[in-house]
Amino acid sequence: MSGGYIPSDVADDEAEKYGYRSIHGKAKPEEDIPSDMEASLESDTDEEGGSVRWDREANKKNSELLRRAEDNPGDVDAWLEVIQYQNTLLTGSDSSRQLTAAEKRSLADIKLSLYEKALKKVGKKTAKDRLLLGYLEEGSTLWESKRLAEQWHTILKHNPGYISLW
Repeated sequence: MSGGYIPSDVADDEAEKYGYRSIHGKAKPEEDIPSDMEASLESDTDEEGGSVRWDREANKKNSELLRRAEDNPGDVDAWLEVIQYQNTLLTGSDSSRQLTAAEKRSLADIKLSLYEKALKKVGKKTAKDRLLLGYLEEGSTLWESKRLAEQWHTILKHNPGYISLW
């Protein structure tokens, strides 16, 4: 018989033998899965992957560092630790990884924002110059030379007592 008619008892046997969208038939749960694949499937379902766990821990540490800095707004070292930790957040557990130009700009933008926040909260502390220098250094990543020179001029004008800036 032509026309594509398949008797129902043969169709059921064929459907059972060959699974839909498979050229090799139905995969048995215990068969056709390489042993190394089973281990990775188990680890993905039994516990979080390493990178997800690291991201969660890194974000938690970042929050703790930021909270510590905000709870002690005059602590320049706490602010600098938060700012430096942004590198770790971006590069992840592979700190030797080279950043792309876009990542460098993004990182500098984040750090500038944190420097600005820190500078507003620190006040006239003796170590404020470390924040100012870091701010200008990060700015050099993003700003054109004219704006960088203007920023230097403004900072020197408003902070003449910090000899290390000169």
